Amino acid sequence: MEDVRETFAFQVLWRLLWLLWVPFGVFLFRQRATWRAPFPRKGSVLMLGNHVSFWDPLWVAWPLRRGVHYMASANLFRLPGVAWFVRSLGAFPKERFVKDRDSVKTLVAHYEDGQVVALFPEGLRTWDGRQAHVGQGIGRLIKRMDARVVFCRNLTGHLSQPRWARYPRWIPVQLEYSEPMSYPQDWTVEQITADVVDRIRIDHEPEQVAGWLLGFRMAHGLRDFVWACPACEALDVLDVDDRDGNRVVCTACGAAWSVNVLARMTGQGDAPDLTVAAASDRAKALVGSPPAQDRERLTRDGIALDASDAEVLEIKGKGDLRPLAAGTLAVTPEGLKMTGNAPWALNFADMKVCFVDVGNQLQVRTHEALLLVRPGTQSAIMWEHFIETWRRGAAEKA
Repeated sequence: MEDVRETFAFQVLWRLLWLLWVPFGVFLFRQRATWRAPFPRKGSVLMLGNHVSFWDPLWVAWPLRRGVHYMASANLFRLPGVAWFVRSLGAFPKERFVKDRDSVKTLVAHYEDGQVVALFPEGLRTWDGRQAHVGQGIGRLIKRMDARVVFCRNLTGHLSQPRWARYPRWIPVQLEYSEPMSYPQDWTVEQITADVVDRIRIDHEPEQVAGWLLGFRMAHGLRDFVWACPACEALDVLDVDDRDGNRVVCTACGAAWSVNVLARMTGQGDAPDLTVAAASDRAKALVGSPPAQDRERLTRDGIALDASDAEVLEIKGKGDLRPLAAGTLAVTPEGLKMTGNAPWALNFADMKVCFVDVGNQLQVRTHEALLLVRPGTQSAIMWEHFIETWRRGAAEKA
């Protein structure tokens, strides 16, 4: 467990960062906060918020004028140059999808020391503003700590730079802070978790956003998230128009859409109008459940999806990757199978979870290791959907 003492150096660094963030918060992000009650100036606070952006820790903390400690993904601490910075700001690592007792002990120790501790119960950033799964662990933690909680809902941050987008948009960041509250002693873990889910949920498709809005190259990165053409339904065929970075074109049927700052796709010609979220849903519906690129091929060869230029590596530590296999990787009803110079396979029974992390890295956590899967030029988000859907189905049958 880390030393949780709130040092003089930490306080100085936080105040310096607060001053440096003023031009960003006021002029660039145009942060605006509304409060149901004043934020506690002293004493322990557990702050919970929806996870919409890489900037969440700074957006959430800046209006508070108190130093804040964060539970953050351990993957951030593996990035060169990032680990020192986030640790200096009070962050401490949490391994995803495993019971990380040291991380929880550090969080509780910070809280019991009278500090502000922030975490995002969804764990992973939203792709389009819609809420991700929130597990019962947050309810157990709050009940165990008998915590004083403040909720922060970020209403527009998911539009400032959608997780799938390569370039930012300039949209006012609107934050809502709740009054400090404590849950009744007779509330169950399930009741507390359900209330947390309700309090951090937002309307992910706002009709309008106050203030001026600006964006450029807004179609870049869309192919990874919308991995099927909404018109002809072919997979992995959308591409950015060479002459207009706000326009995406299907290389198979020629249909085109303009993308705006509110993540809406305006079809040209006979192409349908829809939101980016709806286009993503359409791609998932197209491949069915369990998903298959070609149903006939799945029946004939037992292959739901494949990539000819894939790699699988084991994440050993900070910047340390050990190659395991390279060649043609396939999703089958049993798991992942690599054919090539070094055949390799991983059954779904040996997987704990598959997820996309920082930098659109597709990762698979097994019972013994953390793997990095690179599906060549294909969408990592599409591969995550295929692998995780088949894995959950296999787990339900077991």
